[in-house]
Amino acid sequence: MVSSPDSTKVLIFYSLLTKKNVELRSGINIYDSNINLLWKNDNVTGEFTKGIFEFQQFKIDNKGTVYLLGQHFDDKSNYFDFAQFRSRGFLSNDTYFTDMPNYTFGIYRYTENQTKPEHFPLTIPQKFIRSLNFSLQENDTIFCTGMYSETGKISVKGSFCFDLNLESKTMSKPNTFEINSELLTRDLDPDELKRFKRSIDNKQEWDPYSYNLSEIKTRQNGEKYFIAEQHIEGIRESSSGNGRTAQISIERILINNDLFVVSLNTDNTFKRIDKITKRQFCLNDDKYNSYAVIEKNNALYFLYTVFEQKKALLFNFKIGDSYLTRLDMKGNQIKNVFKHKDDQLPVPVLFHAMQVTDNSLMFGSFTNKLHVKNLIQQVIITE
Repeated sequence: MVSSPDSTKVLIFYSLLTKKNVELRSGINIYDSNINLLWKNDNVTGEFTKGIFEFQQFKIDNKGTVYLLGQHFDDKSNYFDFAQFRSRGFLSNDTYFTDMPNYTFGIYRYTENQTKPEHFPLTIPQKFIRSLNFSLQENDTIFCTGMYSETGKISVKGSFCFDLNLESKTMSKPNTFEINSELLTRDLDPDELKRFKRSIDNKQEWDPYSYNLSEIKTRQNGEKYFIAEQHIEGIRESSSGNGRTAQISIERILINNDLFVVSLNTDNTFKRIDKITKRQFCLNDDKYNSYAVIEKNNALYFLYTVFEQKKALLFNFKIGDSYLTRLDMKGNQIKNVFKHKDDQLPVPVLFHAMQVTDNSLMFGSFTNKLHVKNLIQQVIITE
């Protein structure tokens, strides 16, 4: 569910599933600010005859026009065959999965009484769009940006941006910014780098991550920025007992690591890319495995908790300290411990952190100690 910039329109996207989670159909309902239904479309689809299609983002403008960002995979037969790597750790059968460069993006525009949506394919010559985000602009224009790789490669090479003119159905010449290898590999220990390079068939690959993109935001001085967070998922197998009584259990692994802050000038040219280093290894649920950010006086403040992999007889994770990192306009960083790890105190849950004033964030906390209650906390930036 999303609202228009002026809050006069509300878009609800839904999918109907079978008991086996097979999608029957998807649709959109458009409401006004009093929740009166304005129009709907019960047959929203990418209309591809082969492959796998997913809608990734949903936006609506002040007129009630709907824009959906779709991702089309040619196939996913190689998803569990080739695009994976297995940890070589002792007593570990952890396996991680990433998407091969076999997908493309496109924007679909839906209006009332429209029998078929308009489709705008999004590609960059001689580059592979690994992740993409968009924002609605004036004059029937959409601003697109994200992270790209070399053609046929996985590892991120840099960032891109371009304008999509909906009236002429043309893209402006893409503007790109390459991330230097020193920044990409900074803070990676040798074991990590070695494991990534041998993870898949192409040994030159080192970066199997997908990149979760934040909304494209505008600073107080008019410059734009967005945040790309490294993300990868996997499974962990463990066994108990022996012989006929042995049991195999499978747990989901989620890793959210470094943040790349992509800054653009007021004319949408690239200014710089900065990296916030963090390590977040978690099992089953990623709602603790995230970050929150707030802007004050054009500086960005990142709040996150470290979750480290615990190398013991049974692999698990341990909760580390919580940090507050300040990033200024010139790329200077100041990293402070916001809260030291203490088993007697709750841990910040930043997945649904809410900005309540211009300089404060509110979020919940959790604990595994029964005698400590869950809390609501607030961080106020005063400088």
